[in-house]
Amino acid sequence: MLKRTFTVLVSSLAMLSGHHVAAEAVAMNPENFQIVDEEHRFEKHLGRDALFLSGKGEAGSFAVVKGMGEQQDGTLEFDVAFPKGHAFVGSVFRLQSNLVNGEMVYLRAHQSGHPDASQYMPIYGGQEAWQLYTTQGHYARRMSYDFDQWMHVKIAVADGLGEFYVKDMKTPKMVMPLDHTPKAGAWTLYAAITPHGAHYSNVSYSTEKPVLNGTGPKPVKTPAGTITRWHLSDAFAEKYLKGAQLPEAIKNLKWTTSKAEASGLVHISKTHGASVLEGKNTVLAKVILTAKEDMVKRLDFGFSDRVKVYLNGQLLFSANDMEGTRDARFLGTMGYFDALYLALKKGDNELLLAVSEIYGGWGVQGKLENFEGLEVK
Repeated sequence: MLKRTFTVLVSSLAMLSGHHVAAEAVAMNPENFQIVDEEHRFEKHLGRDALFLSGKGEAGSFAVVKGMGEQQDGTLEFDVAFPKGHAFVGSVFRLQSNLVNGEMVYLRAHQSGHPDASQYMPIYGGQEAWQLYTTQGHYARRMSYDFDQWMHVKIAVADGLGEFYVKDMKTPKMVMPLDHTPKAGAWTLYAAITPHGAHYSNVSYSTEKPVLNGTGPKPVKTPAGTITRWHLSDAFAEKYLKGAQLPEAIKNLKWTTSKAEASGLVHISKTHGASVLEGKNTVLAKVILTAKEDMVKRLDFGFSDRVKVYLNGQLLFSANDMEGTRDARFLGTMGYFDALYLALKKGDNELLLAVSEIYGGWGVQGKLENFEGLEVK
C-alpha cells in the first residue's frame, strides 16, 4: 500500500515551482530531488554522478524531480542501472498531493524477456492495481533488460495518453491509456521490492506538451451479458463475514452506484481505496436480478483478492485468489476464471459479492450468459 509513503512525499509539493522550458537537465545532487528513502545516496556509479534508491520501505523509494514542479503533461527522461534480480523500477507521475492518486509505470527486472516485463497501473487512494490491468500491449509489455548497464527511459504524457520508451527512443514500448482524468501532479523516480536498489543518472525533463508517436487503444467492446452497473456498499472489515448467511451486522449499509469499465471491471479502489488503511477492506457489490419466471442463469465473474457470493442472503461460493494461492507463480490477476449457475426464483433476486482486498488490486466483474427473461437493476 502506497498512501503512507506518498503522504510524506507530497507534503512539500505545493512549494515546487517548475521551470517552463523546452528541456532541462537535472544535476544529480540533493537540492534537485524530494526523496523518501532513508538509505538513498548520491555517488559515482558506472562512471557517472548518480542517485541510488534502495527500494526499501513499505512502498519503496521515491524521488520527486523538484524542478519539474506539478505538471499535467510533459516528458521525463532518465538513465537507470540495476543488477539482475528482483526489482521494480520506474516512475510515478501526475502524483496528487491531496487525493494520493497517480499513474505508475515500471520495469520488472526479474521478468526480463517475459510478456509482463513492464507494466502500467493507476493508483487510487494509495492502492496499487497491477492485478487488474494486465492486458498485453497497453498495460504490459515484453522487454529485455541490460543488467549493470545504463538504460535510457522516457515517459511522455499528453492528455489521456502516455508513452513509455526503453532503450529505443523512436518507438514507444507501451502506449498507455491513462486511467485518471488528466490533472497536474508531481513526477518521480521510483524503486521498490529490490534487495539491490537501483541507480539513476542523466535525468532531464520538459514541461511542454509532447507530440506523441503512438496511437491509443481501440474502443473495447463490452462482452454480451456484462453487468454494467453495480451497487457498492460502504467498506467494512472482512472479519464480519462469518457463517453461511449474510451477517445481520452488515445489512444496514449505505450504497453508491458504480458504472463498470468497458471490460466489465469495477475498480473498487476508485471510491473505497483509502478505507483499506483503516482496516475496512471489504465491500458488497450488489445487483437485483428480476426474473419473469423461475430459471437458472450462468454467471461468470472475476474478483480480487477474496470473494463470498450470496444469492438471496445465502452463501453459494467462497474463494481466495491472492498472489501465490494457486501456485508460486500465480500473481493474483483478475479475470473471468469462475462461474456459478444461479437458481433464480420468479421476481426479485439479490446477488451480492463480498469482495475483500489484501494488496495489488481491488476489483469485481460479472457477466450473465444472457438477459432473456431477466432485468438487471
